[in-house]
Amino acid sequence: MLAIRPDEMELPEDSLLSETVPAEITVRRVGALPLAWGRRIGLGASGLRALPHLARAGARWIREWQPHLVYFSTTQFPVTALGRVWRRQFGVPYVVDMQDPWVTGTRSVIPSQRSGLKHRMMRTLHRTLEPWTMKHVGGLISVSQGFVDALRERYPALRERPARVVRFAQAEADFKVLERHPQPNAFFNPGDGCVHGVYVGRGGHNLARSLRLFFQAWRAGLEREPARFGPVRLHFVGTDYAPAGQGRQTVAPLAAEYGLADRVTETPERQPYFTALHLLRAADFLIVPGSEEPEYAASKLCGCVLARRPIVATFHERSNAVALLRGTGAGEVVTFGDAPDGPETVVDVGRAWSRVLEQGGAAPSTNWEAFAPYGAAQATRDQCAVFDAVIAA
Repeated sequence: MLAIRPDEMELPEDSLLSETVPAEITVRRVGALPLAWGRRIGLGASGLRALPHLARAGARWIREWQPHLVYFSTTQFPVTALGRVWRRQFGVPYVVDMQDPWVTGTRSVIPSQRSGLKHRMMRTLHRTLEPWTMKHVGGLISVSQGFVDALRERYPALRERPARVVRFAQAEADFKVLERHPQPNAFFNPGDGCVHGVYVGRGGHNLARSLRLFFQAWRAGLEREPARFGPVRLHFVGTDYAPAGQGRQTVAPLAAEYGLADRVTETPERQPYFTALHLLRAADFLIVPGSEEPEYAASKLCGCVLARRPIVATFHERSNAVALLRGTGAGEVVTFGDAPDGPETVVDVGRAWSRVLEQGGAAPSTNWEAFAPYGAAQATRDQCAVFDAVIAA
């Protein structure tokens, strides 16, 4: 595994993550242009700052190990362009894991593009590198069929190459690491008499529809069942990708519209992985607002299920998250479609939420056999199936 040194990353190192890497896996780390210098010339992203280092180290490793395939799993998408470079140099095929859209499909995720010379230059770079990289990619892995379909429509040659949807998975072993290394909870006091609901993950405009449904249902619940909904407090953590101190709140302003500002806290700054897992376990229940885009894949959903806390969620009716929650019985999910939401959807959310609160924080009766296809072992098998197909081709 080739990776950037933790001290060269924009976010602090989560040292416990090293315990999740099997001992037999070799990890080689490379440096990068210092972050302070990179920002001066508009290269704050670690992938760009480390690109020459990754190129040299990767080439040395390919010469040494002569691998059958190179696999890119990163949202630092310019790094994936090295796949084509190494293919030309060594003839080794490469597979790209599209965890998020790169250029194709980003319009639905980013409501407005930032202005300024730096951002225009970056958009030009991305628009250049995506087709250059996709021209010779051996195969695709993605969390969403929608991402695959969009790329195949834009680059027809991809229709003949292996591709597979591999959902965001979670290893239950991560919670074993958490048990060995308990993390602090700086966000709420579980014993203060309130009922604490937690969401850990990004915010943004395309969650606004789900959040409004939750806040409207909560407002109605306070009037209809004040004893049940009154003690509820919601905590939204890690909602922005910006560095510490620069995050923007996108959830709290919506809560304020419904008079819920004193019952909702939002911490935009990203948190270490195991801090996030601890918050999921410490919550009385988990709230999962889904995107209005059907192709959206909730990266934290499997972690929420493995946290064994009651879940209340809203998703587009065509989201693959719906089948996961309903098939496993791990939580309550209310769906919406392409048409505008009516009052009955708010009522459904309120009823689902009320049923979750009735559980009093007890673990749901999850069907773990039904969850197995969504686990880490199955995700590994699905990835290897793509690798085998690309190597055979």
